[in-house]
Amino acid sequence: MNEYNDLKYLQNDIDFEEEVIQYLSEHGYARRELLIATLMKSHTKPDSNGYERIEAGYSKPTINRKLTRMVKEKTILSLDYNELQRYRFPETDKRSSCLILPKTLKLKQHLDSLFTGLESKNDLYKKMVLKDLDRYGDQYILDSNQLDSLLNIFDSKDDELVDRLLNLLYQYVIDKEIKPLDEDNFLFALKSLLKRYPITPNGYSMLRRRILQLLAYYKDKTIIDQLVEDTKDDDVFNSVKDGYNHELIYPIIEEFNTQLFNLEFELRSEGKKDQAKFISELRDKALNFIDDKTETQPRGLA
Repeated sequence: MNEYNDLKYLQNDIDFEEEVIQYLSEHGYARRELLIATLMKSHTKPDSNGYERIEAGYSKPTINRKLTRMVKEKTILSLDYNELQRYRFPETDKRSSCLILPKTLKLKQHLDSLFTGLESKNDLYKKMVLKDLDRYGDQYILDSNQLDSLLNIFDSKDDELVDRLLNLLYQYVIDKEIKPLDEDNFLFALKSLLKRYPITPNGYSMLRRRILQLLAYYKDKTIIDQLVEDTKDDDVFNSVKDGYNHELIYPIIEEFNTQLFNLEFELRSEGKKDQAKFISELRDKALNFIDDKTETQPRGLA
């Protein structure tokens, strides 16, 4: 019986370590208290009577003890505030303590060294940096400071570089919800790109769309101003109009419904029927999207 219990506890410890490693692999690093709370929540289940119970081995003291053991064994590292600042983590709470995998910290140091002085490097160097990010994409998650450093690549006149960085930022901002720390600089860069690319460059069909989608994520009115501008030239309009049909953009379309109503009226008055029809259909799609989204959300008590 004792041997059975020993094996059971050993397996519990192994499962715990694997879960912690998996979590840190997916999130890059985590505040200790947040990780503890996450583990407790994921292992709290209702019992046969409907009461919430924490699984054995996942109480706060037990988790703390196991994490301390993993740190002592160097399976994971614990960084205090001063260490977080030294390694350029975007943490501002002086009481914070974060856990990270040793290989993740090593990769962060490697990538930070590549980002240093990136704005003064040539396009070949910048392409190699992006290639390294692809190489380690499954093993490392960039933090907000590192995303800030990458914004310097937008200064390049190389369409391929700009396109690759926009796709990377889309993955982080939209899919992973990890955003550049300097929001103002990021938005300025996106708006500057929109001016630089009045039409989509050949071979990079998603470039301009990504700019619009990222601006839409931040609910930036520049999208509406650009839509107005795009309707002025028939050739430009026909080449870029499909980029406005996206679920990220629909909410801001509906938000500025009065301005777009007036735009449609102006277009019809000027005989620009195709542009006017597109604006009308775009508003319909936006409203339908929002209505559908509202219907799928859980309703409160009547």
